[in-house]
Amino acid sequence: MPTTQVGSHTVYYDDCGAGHPVLFMSGLGSTRWAGGSTRAFSAKFRAINMDNRDAGDSALGTGSYTIADMSEDTAGVIQNLKLGPTHVLASRWAHDAQELAIRHPELVDKLVLFRRRRRPDLCQRKPEIAAC
Repeated sequence: MPTTQVGSHTVYYDDCGAGHPVLFMSGLGSTRWAGGSTRAFSAKFRAINMDNRDAGDSALGTGSYTIADMSEDTAGVIQNLKLGPTHVLASRWAHDAQELAIRHPELVDKLVLFRRRRRPDLCQRKPEIAAC
């Protein structure tokens, strides 16, 4: 079980593939992304999929923490794994990912924020968007 020490706690992560690093951020209280996403990316990239503190296989937090603290956790993972500038994929609501890009622009090569849709019929492009 791969872990790295960030500050006073232990962070669990999956690491597969080779190439430019892509880190999947799951957001507050969430565990690692489902394996299908990371497996697909690992065909061309080094895919890093981490658990936040208090989630999944990472250690429990030792007290209260902020979004800024969570962004520092992710920065610590990037630094400990010596990833260098990393593509970061996160939900558009992942404020910790946005904080990471603001606090550590040297660690974030590209920040991709997206919204997941579960129903294919909701993914249809609206005419006003398709025209852009």
